[in-house]
Amino acid sequence: MEKNILSLFKDDNDLDKASIERIRNVLQEFDYATKYLSRKLKVRPFVVYLLLFKKAYFEVGQKKITVKLAEIGENLLSDIGKPMSHDVIKRGVNELVQKGYVYKYPGRPGEINQYDILLPSEIREVKELIAVENSTDTNKPNEEIVDYYTNQEKRILILERDNYKCNYCMKELDKDDFYLDHIFPRTQGGYNYRSNLLAACHSCNTKKNDKDVDEFLMSNYRSGLLTQNEFLHQKDKIHKLMDVYREAIKSE
Repeated sequence: MEKNILSLFKDDNDLDKASIERIRNVLQEFDYATKYLSRKLKVRPFVVYLLLFKKAYFEVGQKKITVKLAEIGENLLSDIGKPMSHDVIKRGVNELVQKGYVYKYPGRPGEINQYDILLPSEIREVKELIAVENSTDTNKPNEEIVDYYTNQEKRILILERDNYKCNYCMKELDKDDFYLDHIFPRTQGGYNYRSNLLAACHSCNTKKNDKDVDEFLMSNYRSGLLTQNEFLHQKDKIHKLMDVYREAIKSE
């Protein structure tokens, strides 16, 4: 990394895309550490790792750092509120080195230690946990092809999406008194997908039946149930949902 992370926050106006991406990457790695690496280490070596990570990626801006163990201990207090002893810190660092989470460069007696602090995503055990989670995510159902019509909780989500208003006349709706209408009617093979459903009042739901959605919307506009702006807005909204629905059908 070309700059330390802290320097990037000094003037938000100077942040370019590369800087923002570096910040995002470091924060992602920190999330990996707290989420996954914490499962592989006891509390003390884990805290030592976080302090080394902070030093390397937030302050220095690269994985190779030169640091005295006493500096690490200054930020880690014992149970009696005093800086952690050199031996305790040394054991924590040595455990990280033994596990391969930190690389220690050979040095002469009296020299300040140099270390490479591996990113969590570079650690084998963390890589495996990330892969498992990503695999789990891919197995989650595609919400675009889930039945939103028969599930009461999901029906409410359609009402919320439509701001508790009938899409055809803009009448206010209540969660205990609303209907869901299919843009592409079920009689014509339409599915219960969320992009094919619109919140509607009883009157509009009954009158529309299997009519073409554009024609029905136009008839309500001509009847004075919608202003011109409402008509245009609702037409545009419904057509965008239709596009999403067509893509959902293709993805099956």
